[in-house]
Amino acid sequence: MKINKYSALGNDIVLVEFSKNDLIIDNSAIHKLLIQKNIKYDQWILIKGLIDNQNHFEVTIFNQDGSTAENCMNGALCLTKHLENIFKNLNEELSIKTVFGQWKIKPVNEEKYSVRMKLPTNKRLDNLPKETNNLGQYRVALSNNNNIDFSFINIGNPHAVIFSEDIASDPLILWGDDLQQSKYFPNGVNLSLASIKNKEAMHMRIYERGVGETMACGSGACAAVMAGIEQGYLNHKVSVIFKNGTLNVSYNQYNNIIEVIGSANYLGEIYT
Repeated sequence: MKINKYSALGNDIVLVEFSKNDLIIDNSAIHKLLIQKNIKYDQWILIKGLIDNQNHFEVTIFNQDGSTAENCMNGALCLTKHLENIFKNLNEELSIKTVFGQWKIKPVNEEKYSVRMKLPTNKRLDNLPKETNNLGQYRVALSNNNNIDFSFINIGNPHAVIFSEDIASDPLILWGDDLQQSKYFPNGVNLSLASIKNKEAMHMRIYERGVGETMACGSGACAAVMAGIEQGYLNHKVSVIFKNGTLNVSYNQYNNIIEVIGSANYLGEIYT
């Protein structure tokens, strides 16, 4: 077993590799190992078969609290960087099997990587409040009797998106914590706050279920772009600006495909 750590815009990702010669260790044991080694991360990704076969492997994604996650686009960027480090001549697009479908990943240049995915046919959940406004948003009452209006987007994992003029002052953690207790999201939900700069750029803060506020989130960027396009705020190619950098998101509504292009950094080997 090998454990390496990467970062995408400050979103720390731990990659755990298994080969056919490794003893089977359950996911909870790996989670405990990461805690014992005091490794700080947002998500960790289990990779099966990577050492043995470049062309056939799959991944499972876990949050900081040990819960599973269906999608992690920043994790996919880090995985692409990892494959480039291992195989050196990674020139073609590879398919990575995930719980919800597939990532299509490839290097773009020396610093940037691409992740594409076909979105689920059903982008929404049935278990949502019926009250909506003319923007297709949903309203939920919080524990302090305040209401928030948000767009809901499912891109394999669930996202609530709020557009705001002052995301720095909005109580992201308070709202995020509250939504995790909502009857509408029994498995939790990611919350994105987005401030639109123009039709091709916006700033974002993100609360990830099972983690809390994080520096960046690729799937959250995708969800915010999709919601912004649906509401007429954004074009189909958008720069999503986080505190530590930018992700470029392209959404093809006709083919139901979304692409993220961004950077990833290698932080070192943790365990082998």
